[in-house]
Formats: sequence, structure tokens, C-alpha cells
Amino acid sequence: MNTPLDAAEQPRDVAGLSRLLDDGWVVEPPVLARPARNGSAAYDYHFILARGTQRDLAVLLDSDAVREFCVAHNLVIALPAPPPLTRRRARDKTPTSAQ
Repeated sequence: MNTPLDAAEQPRDVAGLSRLLDDGWVVEPPVLARPARNGSAAYDYHFILARGTQRDLAVLLDSDAVREFCVAHNLVIALPAPPPLTRRRARDKTPTSAQ
């Protein structure tokens, strides 16, 4: 039966994510790396999970285990785009008229 993951089923680590894959869920690439909300890690990793027509989201904190999981499963990690560069306006360099 395709039902959403309840709070108890949401993975909190790689072992929990692996159990979901064993239960027939798949990770839809890419894995989205987003700045961590809690400040204890560089990123939170957002995994979009699919099983049949069902979609769900699992968010895991940055760790060596999460990055190794992504490598082992050939998952592309999409990092956030850097902030845009601001352009400095060139000063008007028109020649001055000689008097």
C-alpha cells in the first residue's frame, strides 16, 4: 500500500534511509544540499524518495556517512548556488576637456 511516511518512519540516519530502500523506496536524484538550519553542520541533505506514485522527503544532517552513502549509490549532490557577485560600476573615465 502506498502511504506517506509517518514521523516514526522518517529516517534520521543512513541506516534508516537504507531500510526505506530495502522496503522498495528509491532516491530520486539529485540529492539537494541546503545550508543547515541548526548550525551544527554545513548542510542538510534533502532526499526525495519515491515508491510508485508516492513521493516523500527525508532530511539528514551532514555527516561522513551521508556523503559516503551518496557516493556508494552514485547519487549526484546538488549544492546551493553561490550568491551572485555584485558588479562595481566603473567610474566615468571620460577625458576632461583642456581649456
